[in-house]
Amino acid sequence: MTRELAIVFILFLSVITNSFRDFQDQMRSYHDTLYQRSWQHSSEESKDVNLRMPGVHPIKNDSYLCTAVNLGKRKQYIVGFKPFAEMHTAHHMLLFGCQVPADMAFSRDGKFWNCGDMGKGVCGNQGAGEKIIYAWGRNAPDLKLPKDVAFEVGGDSGIAYLVLQVHYGKVDQFVANPSLKDNSGVDLKTSFAPQKYVAGIKLLADGWSLIPPKKKGTVISGYRVRNGAFYPVKPDKEVDIKAGDTLPNQNNMETGIPESACLYVDEARLMFPLDSDVPLPGSGVKMEMKRDFAEGCGPYCNDDGPSLLLEEDKRSFDANEVFSNQKESIPEATVLTLDSKTGKIMNSWGQNMFFMPHGLTIDSEGNTWLTDVAMHQVFKFPTGRTESSLTLGVRFQPGSDVEHFCKPTDVAVDSSGFFYVSDG
Repeated sequence: MTRELAIVFILFLSVITNSFRDFQDQMRSYHDTLYQRSWQHSSEESKDVNLRMPGVHPIKNDSYLCTAVNLGKRKQYIVGFKPFAEMHTAHHMLLFGCQVPADMAFSRDGKFWNCGDMGKGVCGNQGAGEKIIYAWGRNAPDLKLPKDVAFEVGGDSGIAYLVLQVHYGKVDQFVANPSLKDNSGVDLKTSFAPQKYVAGIKLLADGWSLIPPKKKGTVISGYRVRNGAFYPVKPDKEVDIKAGDTLPNQNNMETGIPESACLYVDEARLMFPLDSDVPLPGSGVKMEMKRDFAEGCGPYCNDDGPSLLLEEDKRSFDANEVFSNQKESIPEATVLTLDSKTGKIMNSWGQNMFFMPHGLTIDSEGNTWLTDVAMHQVFKFPTGRTESSLTLGVRFQPGSDVEHFCKPTDVAVDSSGFFYVSDG
């Protein structure tokens, strides 16, 4: 069978911000069930490859740790990825394909190695044959490749080993708790049945230049250039790529300085479209608000009516999970009602009520449920009211008994009115 590279995943590298605690632990089983159903298929021979950190305990910020798995002599086809990680623990994860790893330290044997600065690297032989197969960050969901598409590994694919690299950005929780271990990783859904198309990754970077402190990107644009015409690359649209095409991307910082990376072309000869350096819609104060939403406060979306957004503030906790600044609540409105079609703010409330609001849920009766991880509390607000009818947890007191929460992240309410709080 003739194989062609049919699906190309393009990673545009920009600023990776420091992660912040956010994960819906109690909803894991629900999502796991949906995941398992989505993978059910007929008689194809398949198996899972589980690659996890073997109980590591990083004690240095920005640690990069790696562990490997031997794929054996039989070729396999990766058709999906199921991450097991939390953004407050793992800043991001990368999965590499190697001819040989930099260290024969395997997850099944409980071994790992330092693959960051001053470490051994990821793949051996000075990185020969090193390929990125998968990237995860910020609690990204499961990834299932399109039908008949897979990454080839094992056998004669040129990838004999997989190496999982986990970046631990902040390790305060590990320093505070010497017994804490991490098993972040990813499960791979594989098949021994050959797939019609081979997946691959094109990685575009600007040479790992330094980004000015406290500066954020206002423009992130990617294109496919063919016969001099620019076609935008968007996450919700498929783009076909052929031999001779150019793949440029551009990231403009708040300084106005563009940082670009191009594939197969001299950038000085490439003229980006005039609108490639136009700030994203709503750039400025509103754009900053959008970024805050994206960094941890999910919206409650309603296709047929208004949607709610929760604005979050980011401050710190001590080693006992007690919020550091209990005297200053957020003075701005933290709950916004938006028109789902135009995005305009219809209503807002929550001034001076919350310190670090996190989860937002609307139940079937229209009640609004909010969590505040700084206050360690859960609130229920009836429709149209800004005073809570139910408050759970003890203000600013973390705990694990029946009266306390420790950073409650979200609330789920079933059709019978029973509610469930994800805590921790």
